[in-house]
This record gives sequence, C-alpha cells and structure tokens, in this order.
Amino acid sequence: MVRPRSFDEDAVLEGAMGLFWRRGYDGATLEALDRATGLNRGSLYNAFGDKRGLFLASLRRYVRLEIDPAVNAVRTAPNALAALAVLFPPGTTVDRRGCLICKAAAEIAPMDPEVAEIAREAYRPLREALSEAFAASQTQRHPEHLAALVVAAYQGTKIMANAGESAEKIAKVAAGASAVVTN
Repeated sequence: MVRPRSFDEDAVLEGAMGLFWRRGYDGATLEALDRATGLNRGSLYNAFGDKRGLFLASLRRYVRLEIDPAVNAVRTAPNALAALAVLFPPGTTVDRRGCLICKAAAEIAPMDPEVAEIAREAYRPLREALSEAFAASQTQRHPEHLAALVVAAYQGTKIMANAGESAEKIAKVAAGASAVVTN
C-alpha cells in the first residue's frame, strides 16, 4: 500500500523552484535541494523520481505562478498599450533572478527535449494574448510578428536582469519594445 504524502507539495516545489531559479539546474546540488525543500533525498526521489523530475515540476510551477498571471492580465487589458504595461510596468524594480524558463532554455533545453518543449510552450499563450491585443487595436498589420518581438524583448529583459544589467538599460529595452508597438 502506498503511503500518502506527508508534506506540502506546493511548499516543496516552491523551495526547489527558488533554488533552480537562483542557481540553475547544475548549480542545484542534491544537498542544496534537500535543504531548500526540507525533504530528504529519499522522499524527493519517491515524490518526483529524480532531480530532473523535480526540475520539470518546478518549471511547470513557474509557468503557473509567473507566466500564466501575465497572460491573464494581458488578455484582460483594455488596449494594446495596457497590455504592454503588464510586461513592462514603468518604475518597477528589477528582479535579478531573471526567468527560470529562459535559464532552462539556455542551460538544459539543448540536451533535454522535454525541457525544450516546456520552454517553447511556456510563452506561447503570452504571444497569442499579445497578438490578440494588437489585432484588436487595428493599428498593426502583423500582430503575431509584433507579439513575438515583444515577448523576445520581455525575455531579453529577464536575461539582462539576471546578468546584472542596470535598471536604466532594461528600461530602455522596454521603452524600445513599446515604441515599436505604438509606431
């Protein structure tokens, strides 16, 4: 008989996701994962199979917590400019952790087809929501191309933040993306 889990899976994934986000996959040692999740290695392996399984679950959680809310906010934005403000809010502080999906795409996706698939699909709903917002504004001839460009700029700002780029330079990229949409 299988014993029920005696831990809070959300809390465990939150700890693991945070560690992967800060250190990347290779930098998240099993010992560090034990500390971050509060579980011993046996419990982690029983629950997630292995480190990779925990990483995949963490990526999916990241999408649910970080990307899905942005998609919903873009979809409910009253216009294209408001949709852009969701991604590039003026005057916000820079999150130096960057984007876990971007990190996974750079570090693991070239060697792991499942990670590559998660990375490819993670931002698809955001591109679609932006494309719909741009199409509704009736000011853009190719809203799907523009949406792809804006998402690439958004991901780029996350990578820049993780690399320690100044908030001013990141703001210039955001302003550039906004200017492309409004012109």
